[in-house]
Amino acid sequence: EAFAGGTGTEEDPYIIQTAQQLAFLSRSVSIGTSSYENEYVKLANNIVLNDTSGWENWDTTAPKNKWMPIGNEMFSFRGTFDGNGCTVSGIYCLTSDYRGLFGYVASGATIMNIGVVNSLIKGGSDVGGVAGYTNSCTISNCYFTGSITGNRAVGGIVGYLNGGTVNNCSNSGPVIGM
Repeated sequence: EAFAGGTGTEEDPYIIQTAQQLAFLSRSVSIGTSSYENEYVKLANNIVLNDTSGWENWDTTAPKNKWMPIGNEMFSFRGTFDGNGCTVSGIYCLTSDYRGLFGYVASGATIMNIGVVNSLIKGGSDVGGVAGYTNSCTISNCYFTGSITGNRAVGGIVGYLNGGTVNNCSNSGPVIGM
């Protein structure tokens, strides 16, 4: 499902209102349709990807939907994402590298004003609640509640920060590096 509206400018950002629209953003970045460089995306609502009752047990009882992070090593997110004070809940993400709401973020991208809650994120390396890997990016006013596990470069907000900044962010949940 395409965006709810907007043209991608700062004054008229692409608007995301549903889980399907958030998945559209993920897919369009991850297959190389667009990196959203110099474009703006904004949440208009809280997004629920899975029923979060019992999310703590997802290690043994998987929920309905798996999350494919926004961006990967080949095709990264490079735009501005404004969570608008909203949350994304119920992320269930397993295996592989570059795990989080965003997998791979690069080249001056900005992620701000988002909460990722009641989520289970597990992977290899570069695993974080908001972003797995960032390169010269800004992450601000974000938080994560849930559980994160990885092998290398694991963090509550960002797994691996390669330049850039993380400001006014918090994590309240276990972060396990193996």
